[in-house]
Amino acid sequence: MSRPYQLILDAAGVLITNLSPTFWYEIAEKADISHEHLRAQYKQEIRESLWSGKISEDDFWQWLKKQCHSIEIEEAKRILFKHLEDLPAFDYIPVWSKFSDIHILSNHRAEWIEPLFRPMLPYIKSLTISSEVGLCKPDPKIYELVHKKLNPYGQVWYIDDQEKNLKPAQERLWNTYIADQNAKWIEHVNGLLGLRVGFI
Repeated sequence: MSRPYQLILDAAGVLITNLSPTFWYEIAEKADISHEHLRAQYKQEIRESLWSGKISEDDFWQWLKKQCHSIEIEEAKRILFKHLEDLPAFDYIPVWSKFSDIHILSNHRAEWIEPLFRPMLPYIKSLTISSEVGLCKPDPKIYELVHKKLNPYGQVWYIDDQEKNLKPAQERLWNTYIADQNAKWIEHVNGLLGLRVGFI
């Protein structure tokens, strides 16, 4: 059954922690290299290919090993998963799903976040991850993929922590809201759905 509200949520920075900058700081520190240099190389050489799925997860770890010779891949994996944690909004998903259809739209690796979302799958209408569909936000095509999954008669709200990702949503006539670091946006969603503060 489709619900009157269609709630589309980004993952990193909204429901789970961002890998940047904490993951990169820790990797650089352990490898005793410049964090700025490592991040610059990542953005220039591999970021788009990583999130769009043009390269494999193993390709990413091999690339990181070349940049950080002293770090073992298994250690780097442990560091990465240590920095993927639930944010407060994550626990709201089951209750929000009673009043809205929940859709996840994320620039991420499916291998990394699908295990985190597995307990929430019964409450999620769709899960769109960039590495699986070969597209990254803010490419309008990835928004179109999600748009086709929505109830056409529902009121759509899209939440993201990056302003640049809101524009394509607005062009689709979705309502948008920025996910602030203080999580005030959660109060906005609760109010939208008619829920009292602190209900969970």
